[in-house]
Amino acid sequence: WKNSSGVTTKNHKPSAGNDYVANQPYILRTPTTSGLTFGGDSLTLSGGVEIKVKVPNNGIVTIPNLIVAGAAQIVCGDGNHLKKVAGAIDILEAGALKIDVSYDDNVENVRQFEIQSAVSGAGSLWSGLTVDGTKGSPYVKFTGALADFTGKIVLGAGDTMRFATIFEKSLPGDPAETMEDGLTFEGKAALEFMTSGKLGITRGVTFCSGLGEIFVAENETVQIDGRLVGLDGFKKTGKGTLALANISSDLVGTVTVAE
Repeated sequence: WKNSSGVTTKNHKPSAGNDYVANQPYILRTPTTSGLTFGGDSLTLSGGVEIKVKVPNNGIVTIPNLIVAGAAQIVCGDGNHLKKVAGAIDILEAGALKIDVSYDDNVENVRQFEIQSAVSGAGSLWSGLTVDGTKGSPYVKFTGALADFTGKIVLGAGDTMRFATIFEKSLPGDPAETMEDGLTFEGKAALEFMTSGKLGITRGVTFCSGLGEIFVAENETVQIDGRLVGLDGFKKTGKGTLALANISSDLVGTVTVAE
């Protein structure tokens, strides 16, 4: 593992029995070899620190106990296609984790993340890309358990390139109190449900433009009980069933059913 501040780079080899804290706006680079595990008992992030995932295409890095206590990012580390992160991620109430599949400012190098980690906590989670473009199929796929995550979720994208957040096997839990913007779609962001489930009444859904999309896989049923609001409607795709219990008068525009 390497951390960088300006032009200074330091190498670290985390070891068992130690808890590690990264709380400065520096870059923490993972090893470039796939299959390695962070050796410390825990890694706590805050202060705008950025984890740059440097494993090769289809490679994986495991962080058994990643704690997000403040602002932090996980980003792609090079031009390869798919990065995988395993272990466990706990986003504390004051934590804000941003998972960005953009690669620098090259719109042709937007990539994919597979988050195999179980995600828990009541902080905020941003999933998306900050560099808009027209090429590639960027996504963040969550294959680990999400039921213990009750915080705010923002799906971030521009107005040109479709970005997908995929819930493969699990849906997030419900906030303890009503959160009107508990699930927010920015730009051309799509949420793909590959499994059945329900988002409860305390997780409101906000569409910031008419470009948002909800996909439900064939033979699956997703129920959204939270209040839906936003501008210019959204699009429903996929052959599965989407049940909406609480469309409000503050959701304006057209809801397009494409499949």
